[in-house]
Amino acid sequence: MGVATKHLLDKIDRIRAKGDQRRADRIHDARFATASLYKTAGKCKVFTPQEVAAAKEVYQQKLQKSRIKHKIIWILTIILTPVCFYLGYLFLFMFDF
Repeated sequence: MGVATKHLLDKIDRIRAKGDQRRADRIHDARFATASLYKTAGKCKVFTPQEVAAAKEVYQQKLQKSRIKHKIIWILTIILTPVCFYLGYLFLFMFDF
């Protein structure tokens, strides 16, 4: 067995040992009620229903504006592409070859 392989196996064993120790600590804490099994939310912001409704309204407005913008872009593309081809056609045949 090479040195690198032994090193990796030792590393895996250390990781497993840490996991086992962590599990044992949590079981001990649960048995003796020294710590909660469930972690608290921490510093996460909790939104009120009014803030959620306001954010949804703002999102819907932005979505509507985006849809309108994309429709305008598609319409301009559909109209301007044939116009550009026609102008190119006229420009190409403006000269006698």
